[in-house]
Formats: sequence, C-alpha cells, structure tokens
Amino acid sequence: VQPKSKPFPSPGLWILWTLLGIGVVLRFTGKLILFPTEGATPWIALSRSDFNPTFWTIVDWGKDFHVLHPISGIILVLILTLCYRPLDKPAK
Repeated sequence: VQPKSKPFPSPGLWILWTLLGIGVVLRFTGKLILFPTEGATPWIALSRSDFNPTFWTIVDWGKDFHVLHPISGIILVLILTLCYRPLDKPAK
C-alpha cells in the first residue's frame, strides 16, 4: 500500500500558498492594488507607475525593454513554481 501524497510536501509550498491566499484576500478587500489610482488608499500598490498598455517600453537612453505588469509577473512566478515543483520531490 502506497502512502497518500501530501498536498503541501514542503515548507516552501506552505509559504507560497499562504502568501497567495493573503494576496487574494488583500486584493478583494481593496488593500492591494495593481496600479495607482486617484483617491485610492491601499496598503500595497504593486506598481508605482501608471498602466502602460504597450508590450515594449522605450526608456530615456534609447533602449527597448519589456516591463512586466504586476499580473504578468505573478503569472510568471506561478508558472516557474509549477515547473520547479518536480525538483522538490526526493529521488527514488
């Protein structure tokens, strides 16, 4: 009989899910916003600049950069976490 696998096999995943849960609660209570807005008084704003709808941003010295928006950064972190999750399992 094989033992059941735990949903949170490592402390890192406990921390990840806890932070994600806290972020969701703060977002829906209005204490966390993605971009600054006039009149809003959040505890946390994930971006200090206004929303930029373009993919590439040209900075003052002439270089083109891709600036991550807060939501794309969060999605990227979650995808990388899922990709690295198999590395956390012990070798057989």
